[in-house]
Amino acid sequence: MQRIREKLRRRGYTEDEIKFKLRRRARRIDDVAKYVLREVVENDRLRDVRFGGIALDKSTVYEDLRRKPHYLKNYLLGHQVIWGLYSDARVNIGQGDTLVITYDRSMGPKSIWEFNNYLEKKLNWTENMLRRPPVHQVVRHVDSRAYLGVQLADLVSGTIWQAYERGNWEYYDIVKDRIIFLRHLFKK
Repeated sequence: MQRIREKLRRRGYTEDEIKFKLRRRARRIDDVAKYVLREVVENDRLRDVRFGGIALDKSTVYEDLRRKPHYLKNYLLGHQVIWGLYSDARVNIGQGDTLVITYDRSMGPKSIWEFNNYLEKKLNWTENMLRRPPVHQVVRHVDSRAYLGVQLADLVSGTIWQAYERGNWEYYDIVKDRIIFLRHLFKK
């Protein structure tokens, strides 16, 4: 990812971070998002990188949850993503392994504590329900400008959003073979 970032700088991309919504900010690159997604998919060193996501129709979410987006976020990551990882036979999580969840540092201290506490409880519940061995969980809250993995996650989220919200599948088609799970929630 760092090499991709350096290539972008040489081509005039001067932003602090790579974001899907800023996809046209480099001279000599027509679409930064497509460029980065292709570089990741075509790079042999990154061949083990896999993606997942959630497509959510917000209009189908209960109104009280829409007013409390941190609860919705906790549920989506804590239940849907962790359950999806643990229930997928392709994901090999064994006893003593460490599950590292890296999240954009955009919450205040109280919300971070609530988020981490919820994730720990949900991980324990999921392990018990699916009879999976216990793992060590680490939640890291990082500055997205300094952590390229979070920036890549933003690009993948943008591809899913473009596909399901706008009907534009050109970005999704670049990464579709790397997506190991995509949950569709609360469809009408």
